[in-house]
Amino acid sequence: MEETKKALSEIDDILYHLDRTLYSKIPSKMIQLIKENKESSYIPKIDYTKSINDQELLKETRVILSLLYRDYICSPEKKNELISNDIIELKQVEENPVKFDYNQLFKEKKQEIQHVHNSEVTVYKKNIFQTFIMFIKKIFRKS
Repeated sequence: MEETKKALSEIDDILYHLDRTLYSKIPSKMIQLIKENKESSYIPKIDYTKSINDQELLKETRVILSLLYRDYICSPEKKNELISNDIIELKQVEENPVKFDYNQLFKEKKQEIQHVHNSEVTVYKKNIFQTFIMFIKKIFRKS
């Protein structure tokens, strides 16, 4: 959630520097939502002499920007093209799910667990005499 708030701060800063004709295409409720939910203490580091693609923006910022562009700024033809591309990509992901090698995924964890099991633990036990002396010392400390 914190990353999303930082992303909204970056979005707000970008919108502030956006051309007014493009800015006016974004609904005021959306802009208000961004302003209300941004991280107020986060200061974005955006260099406006560079392209957006050359910036080190948060991943969430790029996602939100692309949605704002697709839904409010671009032409209807471009919007349809972007939506079609999204549908194609989603189908590809569904058809070719990422396969994990679970043995590799948890290999480091298994090594850590094995290391813990192999380490020796020394248990110090107090005999009755030591326990009695500790009890006497506690009594004298209280008084």
